[in-house]
Amino acid sequence: MLKRNPVEAFILILAGMAVGATVGVLFAPDSGAKTRKRLRKYARRTAEDLWEQGQEAIETAADRGKEYVETGKEKAKEAVHTVAETLKENFVRRTG
Repeated sequence: MLKRNPVEAFILILAGMAVGATVGVLFAPDSGAKTRKRLRKYARRTAEDLWEQGQEAIETAADRGKEYVETGKEKAKEAVHTVAETLKENFVRRTG
């Protein structure tokens, strides 16, 4: 296998992309206008799908955040209760 420096590799990749794009345009089954319309529809659908996925991710994160807050509240209540019981026991021992 031939070793190439990164610049040569990059130039070869760009050349390959240019050849691929040219062949794709030459052998495209539809006119340019029709292809652009199809690409716009695809881009719009993709954007809508990504938006919906983003909204779902935000809702999931919010739900998890609420769960963490509730768990934190419960643990804080337990801690306060434990501290109160410990203080009460120590107070009773010292005064009793």
